[in-house]
Amino acid sequence: FNFSRASYLAGLMRPHIVRDLGLVDYGLRFLSRDPYSFTPGKTADDPGLTLWSSLSETRRSIGRYSARDAERFEDYEAFLG
Repeated sequence: FNFSRASYLAGLMRPHIVRDLGLVDYGLRFLSRDPYSFTPGKTADDPGLTLWSSLSETRRSIGRYSARDAERFEDYEAFLG
C-alpha cells in the first residue's frame, strides 16, 4: 500500500489529464470513497455536511442547511465539470 501526502490533490486531477498522459498505463489507480466528503457541524447537535456518491443522500445532507442549494447541487457539479 503506497500513498503520498499529495494524494488528496491527485484526486482533484481532471480525467482528461489522466487519459492524455496515459497514467493508467503507468499504474495510476484511484480508489473511490463513500462518503467522499465530510465537514463537521459547528455544534454537537449539528450532524455536519456529508457528500455521498448517491445524489439523493447528498441532497438530503445539503437540504438540512439549504433546500435551494440541495436542489441546485447537480447543476453545481456540472458547472465544475
